[in-house]
Amino acid sequence: MEEKIKIKFNPELDAILNIKDGKFGLILAHGMRDDFDKGILPFISKKLSEKKISSVRFRFPFKINNSKVVDEIGTLDESYLTVWRYVTEKFDNITWLVGGIDIGSKTAIRSTGLMMMDTDTIPAIVSLNYPLYPPNRPELVEASTLGAVMGDALFIQASNSNQGSFDRLKNSINMMIPHADIKKINHADHEFNIENKTHDRVAFWISNDIERYIRSVFG
Repeated sequence: MEEKIKIKFNPELDAILNIKDGKFGLILAHGMRDDFDKGILPFISKKLSEKKISSVRFRFPFKINNSKVVDEIGTLDESYLTVWRYVTEKFDNITWLVGGIDIGSKTAIRSTGLMMMDTDTIPAIVSLNYPLYPPNRPELVEASTLGAVMGDALFIQASNSNQGSFDRLKNSINMMIPHADIKKINHADHEFNIENKTHDRVAFWISNDIERYIRSVFG
């Protein structure tokens, strides 16, 4: 069962918990154009729960404020860190991975440095459609955030993302973080839409990749 909660921040963060009787959990942050209860993320949470992998999805402040202007990096990172502290303290029997889609994945990666300062541990990362550049502007590629990956990381990228295709991201990863794993979702766009395929089906593939990744990292 999913549970809607509020996490103390300014403003309070909306979050949806899906806690299962398993060893692992994943924090999922939404992207610029979707939300924590729209798009692919609710379906990924559902598929992970079927594998006894817990999840928490949360809403960034700019969405809470109904703003189309994304929060400053410091606000994004602090809100992510706040959610991470909440779940790791409240559900300390679960090993939590950090992740998200689009700007949510970028924020998760940046936030791992703050988390390491908190606990001296580096959480594993699950990045969904990492945004290498603004929509349809490959000349503005910006991959520096990838350099913040210090530990284990899985990137799941759409083959047809207009913010960085699988092939483009793979080249950047091979140069900057060759230890990271990368998987491709064929025929998908940046929101993981695939013609004639439901989000439920696509989330099934993504959740399988995540489960295999967790097994490879943690045994």
